[in-house]
Amino acid sequence: MPNKTLENALKEQLEKGCLKYPELRKIRTECNATIMDILRAIVSLNLSFFRAPFMVQKCDKPIFCEELISLTNPESEIVNS
Repeated sequence: MPNKTLENALKEQLEKGCLKYPELRKIRTECNATIMDILRAIVSLNLSFFRAPFMVQKCDKPIFCEELISLTNPESEIVNS
């Protein structure tokens, strides 16, 4: 099930501009979201994701870096932070 609270928080923050890691971490904590919830929301909202530098943003055509799937790895720094 999609986390609509998370999706709405992401949309609200993205109205202000791109989303960097500190903002995403704050939203993740406030929405009690898992990394899978974040990834699901990125795909569901057709957002672009860049791992280095970490950034989520709205674009005409969504872009996903090659490492998107690696975020599901339990040893990933982002998953464990």
